Amino acid sequence: MKIKRVYFATEEIEDKIERRDISLNDICDVFRRRPVIHVDGRDRFGNKKYFAWGQTREGRHLFIVFVPERPADARIISARNMTPREKKRHIRS
Repeated sequence: MKIKRVYFATEEIEDKIERRDISLNDICDVFRRRPVIHVDGRDRFGNKKYFAWGQTREGRHLFIVFVPERPADARIISARNMTPREKKRHIRS
């Protein structure tokens, strides 16, 4: 799955993610670097929901939840730093 454009689903989600010190640029960086992507059910509106595990250029490991929109867009639902366990699993893959 090739993602070229990302945006936050709502302003509340944007504020929550920015409080975690994660910027939209960090999220874009992860998608540019070919994250591991896994489909995980549906959001509350019935759209397929995906998880992405990836790393920024600076070396931060992020876990991102998103819904694909159009061919190459992603509506970001959540983003956070990976847990140590997720990080170990991601580094092995």
